[in-house]
Amino acid sequence: MYDLQPIPDEEVVLRPEWLTHYDTLPYNFISNMVLDLAGTTRKESSYVGMSIMDWDEHGRGFISYAAKRKLTPMGAYAWMKEVHALRERQGRPITFIGVEKEKYGIFLASLVEEMDPDLYIWEISIKGRPRHRRIGQLVPLYEQGKIMSAKGLKDYEAEYRDYYKGKDVGVDILDTVAYQLDIKMVPVKSAAAAEFIPNIPDEARKQFEKEYRESRGGRMKEMIQGMF
Repeated sequence: MYDLQPIPDEEVVLRPEWLTHYDTLPYNFISNMVLDLAGTTRKESSYVGMSIMDWDEHGRGFISYAAKRKLTPMGAYAWMKEVHALRERQGRPITFIGVEKEKYGIFLASLVEEMDPDLYIWEISIKGRPRHRRIGQLVPLYEQGKIMSAKGLKDYEAEYRDYYKGKDVGVDILDTVAYQLDIKMVPVKSAAAAEFIPNIPDEARKQFEKEYRESRGGRMKEMIQGMF
């Protein structure tokens, strides 16, 4: 609902029955983090949104973490590092980090490139897509049950339930979930559980190499060779 009123049915984009929870995370996965940056912590400023999506070999997305905080870009960097390290300790490391290719996202990507050259950050182009179109791309995946989430992600579930056609504010987390589709990679099928190794298909690796080189320039060859 919005303005404390129920959302008219014709304005509902994300149906309540599509919001489903998973029981277990996949053992064969590629896990990506996306951040939606904000500039300040002022009351009128938007939040920094973050989501982590684990993609399984069937192309299903598991949202294992989703939250938002009032942070500066430097605060967002510290939060990113904290969550990234936690995932390493949990044995579910992040493969790619995605940020929108705008001034705060470019700042964070540049900072990571300088301070953390072993992290792989992807500047995601908006490509002329307004926010409602980006979020609209999630609809068929939710409808088909191909996006599930952990229980207890209150901020994410609130944004999901309150979203309506054309809504452009208060969707900081949903926007990161939409951007997950831009860096989605499905792992190569595996017969048995094993210690995690980035299980990236050849065609996806080639596409990543092409786009990453175009977006980042100078250190691409060195970084890609080091990763693969």
